[in-house]
Amino acid sequence: MPKDRICLGRFGKVFGLKGEIYFNLYGSEDILRTTDEFYLENGTLLKVEKLGVGPDGRFVVKLLGYDTPESVETFVNQKVYVKGRSGKGDTYTTSELLEMDVIVNGQVVGRVLDLQGTDEAPFLLLEINGELRRAPFTREALSIDRVKKTITVSSEGFLV
Repeated sequence: MPKDRICLGRFGKVFGLKGEIYFNLYGSEDILRTTDEFYLENGTLLKVEKLGVGPDGRFVVKLLGYDTPESVETFVNQKVYVKGRSGKGDTYTTSELLEMDVIVNGQVVGRVLDLQGTDEAPFLLLEINGELRRAPFTREALSIDRVKKTITVSSEGFLV
């Protein structure tokens, strides 16, 4: 499994007659609700056609191109991975970043609201002193401390 993949959960039992399958989420819902691609442990790419909630409150996923119960039966109990965003050689989930405080000039001045942009140009949406600001999600602009749950902006020049 490539280093940029994060285990999001595991497929459960087949649901219904249209090729839907239960999904047991390990992490945060924000990743599940914003991704349209899953990867299996063997690297197989699966496209998400539809995400819903079953009658018992569990997530139900419909995969593109899989339209019968038999077609998704092989996925039961398989781990599901998503592609993460990288920074300083590590991979971070959006939900993990949302828990972090933002430090500028040695002082906590705000919090992370979201990770946005594209894979080529990701940026953090921040609330700093009551204002919405952005910072590029790059090694040059940010230093992330998982233990302290902080993101230090290396220079105010990176804040837009």
